[in-house]
Amino acid sequence: MDKFSKAVDAVKDQKQSIYRRMTGFDPLVGFLTGWVSLLAGFSAPLAASSLGFCEYLGMAFPPRLPGMQHVVINTDAQEQLALRTGIASAVVPNVLDFDNPPQADPERAQAFRAAIGLKPTDKMILQPTRVIRRKGIEHAIELVKQLADPGYKLVVTHEAGDEGFEYAHWLQAYARERQVDLRLAKVRLADPWMCASPAPRMHTLWDIYPGADLITYPSSVEGFGNALLDHARNHASSVFLDSAGPSPRGHV
Repeated sequence: MDKFSKAVDAVKDQKQSIYRRMTGFDPLVGFLTGWVSLLAGFSAPLAASSLGFCEYLGMAFPPRLPGMQHVVINTDAQEQLALRTGIASAVVPNVLDFDNPPQADPERAQAFRAAIGLKPTDKMILQPTRVIRRKGIEHAIELVKQLADPGYKLVVTHEAGDEGFEYAHWLQAYARERQVDLRLAKVRLADPWMCASPAPRMHTLWDIYPGADLITYPSSVEGFGNALLDHARNHASSVFLDSAGPSPRGHV
């Protein structure tokens, strides 16, 4: 664990450098450029039209129609919907039944490792997320680089494509540059909570978690997601990067 903690500290130091590599400019430059543009008046017409459009959206959505029942996932959302629109809603909690969890299948776990080309001696650093920018996968790459052990393999469970493939291509190039073995899993995943008996060639996250030596979750923006609960239920060691404030903090 001490080795992982030292690697996390090194990733924190590299965060701004990685951002500049991704975007091509320092965030301070972007901030100042935005204000100059606003003061110069270039963005004022666009901003005004956007505000007007948002007002129309606010009046039309969510719609209040006969026979339509609105559903939210927590009481806070219920209160906000009622306050903003006067619409009543039912709460269907977004929770997991940990009294009756899915059962991990050792054979499927081995099949997953084989499907992504891992050897029995390889150590898996797992990022159980989609391949989108706010998931911060570049920080997981830097973490593995800092571990300085070719036996560690970074595995991302979900395929790219939700927000295009540009980020995935950049990650692959960045991983090669940092000499990190990155595996973007190209296997079909089933929901373990909804599918008790997935097809033979399908896998679930609950088949994958037990084989992870470390789980990374360095998202720049994230709610209290079910993935965090999954980590805790599987007793997995995890790394989080807290992006709040000027100096992001890493946690193991």
